[in-house]
Amino acid sequence: MGKSLGALIFTGFLLFLSFFTSPSQAQTCNGLALPSNQVYSTCVDLPVLTAYLHWTFHQENSTADIAFRKTGTSPTNWVCWALNPSGGQMVGSQALVAFQQPNGSMTAYTTSIDSLGPSMRPGTLSFRVSNLRAQHSNGETLIFATLHLDANLLSTNQVWQEGPLTSGAPSMHSTTGDNVRSIGTINFQTGAATAGGGASNSRLRKRNVSILGKFHPPFP
Repeated sequence: MGKSLGALIFTGFLLFLSFFTSPSQAQTCNGLALPSNQVYSTCVDLPVLTAYLHWTFHQENSTADIAFRKTGTSPTNWVCWALNPSGGQMVGSQALVAFQQPNGSMTAYTTSIDSLGPSMRPGTLSFRVSNLRAQHSNGETLIFATLHLDANLLSTNQVWQEGPLTSGAPSMHSTTGDNVRSIGTINFQTGAATAGGGASNSRLRKRNVSILGKFHPPFP
């Protein structure tokens, strides 16, 4: 009788706590329900803009397969994830950008952020990117790519961002709040990552993530 009463009290306490824990606080990169196809060895919860990064580093050829996931997106928004060897800011970032076209297809391309008012047009990066594609479903956008990393990019700065689309093209994101806190560092070899000035929770557990969706060329 005593054990049953104790179990009921404990269950009630857990339910009570759940009312004060938002989904964004409870969700982690390991808890995301992703289709099973490709395995990533490392994942990290990025602390702002409800974003997550998964990657597998291949020491033999210095490449990294990555999957960037941004939740809470819409067809009127663009998202991006980038590396910036020049510092912890948007200017200088070597970015992967994705957004949805009016017909529902996805556009994914690379662009170099060279000013505070960049064109956000497709362009080449300081390193090679292959297998770039994106998908959008259930309010989530995912960007998949293989990064061919130089020695100075094995441990560097990372930046992620979201903003509105204007006439079917990315336009300026907000310059306040979480949009200016979405910076950190990443070490592809060790799995260590920091964000927002502190250590992020890098998770060295294998996750299955499918590479779905067809790559659509960027707008002309």
